Amino acid sequence: KGAAGGVGTAILQLGALAGLELFGTASPYNHELVTSLGVVGLYMLGFRLVEQGSQLAVRAVQGVALPELSRLQHEPAAFNHRFAELIRVGTAVSALVLGPAAAAAPDLVAVLGDEWAPAVPVVRILCVAAVLKSLNLLTSPGLQAAGRPFVNARVAWIGAIAMTVGAVVVAFSVSDADVSTQLQAMAWTRVGFELGVLAP
Repeated sequence: KGAAGGVGTAILQLGALAGLELFGTASPYNHELVTSLGVVGLYMLGFRLVEQGSQLAVRAVQGVALPELSRLQHEPAAFNHRFAELIRVGTAVSALVLGPAAAAAPDLVAVLGDEWAPAVPVVRILCVAAVLKSLNLLTSPGLQAAGRPFVNARVAWIGAIAMTVGAVVVAFSVSDADVSTQLQAMAWTRVGFELGVLAP
């Protein structure tokens, strides 16, 4: 699950292709593999901190959504009303958790050490992205409850491809920039992605 794992290695290779400076963690016998880590490690730290807060905030609402919406499957007006209510609650809870997390980002990151300080703006930007994402987190249970789970798979694949392409394009465009600029560009890419998912 570190930089030497399957996903970590793939990220290392993509980062190297884009000319990024990378950071990450690995067990001592894998240190040589990850010695060139930089931007990706800092980004992933910010991403994981925010993702934990986001999951904490929205999981309870997600757990209620599928059974609640399934019972309203044949009542479109009631389904739509309840779906909108659940989205409002999930987004409000997400903002209540992630707003303070963004404000406390320097203190959260400081616990890990000074070398992680460049991740502070990433945490703040990704908090914005996570609040936007919370608007969409009920799409999956909503589509399942509506009897259209195949649409969710399509949306997930299209989203994964769009985010990957966006990240690669941004990585190449800022590969000569300083670490802070690279980090913020990748984090703002995530915000752009979440906005793009919301637009349709």
